[in-house]
Amino acid sequence: MGRFKKVIEKIQAPTEPGLSTAQLMLVNDDLRPDRRQWRWLNFVAFWIADSLNVVRFFPLRLLNN
Repeated sequence: MGRFKKVIEKIQAPTEPGLSTAQLMLVNDDLRPDRRQWRWLNFVAFWIADSLNVVRFFPLRLLNN
């Protein structure tokens, strides 16, 4: 059992101490205000690229035949 625990501890992502499991799900280092690098143009470009998704061009009724 000790070997298994060491492997789990080695592959576990670092976390902030004192947070519950529910709070850990809401924490992401990339979303911290000092780490944000997207500007308004990045959001607009992502929105346009997402609206051109290939799946949207597939009518679902053709897949139901």
